[in-house]
Amino acid sequence: MNEADLFAEVSGYITKIYVSDGAVVSKGQALYEIDGTRYNAAVQQAKASLQIAQTDLDRQKEIWPVIKYWLTKTRSLNRFMIMPYQMLLLRKHR
Repeated sequence: MNEADLFAEVSGYITKIYVSDGAVVSKGQALYEIDGTRYNAAVQQAKASLQIAQTDLDRQKEIWPVIKYWLTKTRSLNRFMIMPYQMLLLRKHR
C-alpha cells in the first residue's frame, strides 16, 4: 500500500468529503470539494474585464481608419506648411 501527502492547489473551506481517512483511492478520484464561491466571483470579474477590453478594442478598430486618414492628411499638410513657416521665422529674425 502506498501513502501520499495531499495538498490542495487552492485554499478555501471544504464543503464535501468524499472519502474517509485511510481509505483506498484511485488516481483522479475526488477526495474533497472546496467551496468555489470566491473563485466563481473571480471568474465572473475576469469575464467582465475581458468584455470591457473587447468592447474597447472593437471601438478602436472602428475609429482607426478615421485616425489613419487624418494622420496621413496632417502629415501631407505639414510637408507643405513647414517650409513657408520656417521661412517666416527666418524673416522675423533678420
